[in-house]
Amino acid sequence: MLHSDRELVYWLSYLETNPAVAWFSFDDENSAGGDEARQITVNFTGARASVLLRNRPSVTSPEELVGPTSEFTPTADVVLPGMSELSSDQLKQRVPSAMRWLKAISFAAAIRDMELTNESAALVSALRARGAGVLADIEADLAAFDPPTVYGLVVRMSIAGSLTLDLSHHPFCEATKWTTPDRELHVVT
Repeated sequence: MLHSDRELVYWLSYLETNPAVAWFSFDDENSAGGDEARQITVNFTGARASVLLRNRPSVTSPEELVGPTSEFTPTADVVLPGMSELSSDQLKQRVPSAMRWLKAISFAAAIRDMELTNESAALVSALRARGAGVLADIEADLAAFDPPTVYGLVVRMSIAGSLTLDLSHHPFCEATKWTTPDRELHVVT
């Protein structure tokens, strides 16, 4: 359960949609300050970090929102607040993108705990054949399947890092651009 709009934006922008993050947990029991601060344990490729997310800026530093609680050395491909402080203004800049991701993630949430192996295999085949395009292309290629299910699988694959969705300027829709990375695609269940 997320306790604030700051947690929502942080979760969408830096945790759920970051393919480098293997898993994370909001540790309510280890958090200091109750609803004012939450400890988040983040595990991702090759490292682990512990982040303290402040739901309200502190009195001593109004611009402070997130501060590290353990050392972590960032790499160019891993963007995770907690490596350094994140100001309220920096988080506010992520709100439009986070809200676009919220819609996309709702498709993935709708198919949670569903294996959908046939649909996933068909999606991987279509992605390999095209390499890049818009969601309408994938929907056309997979016309035999339910479009919301296909969109959910696309989002799953994006979160897993198997493809990239461009939600930087437009909402999640048929015109959303996607590309596949250079590595081999695999079925994500």
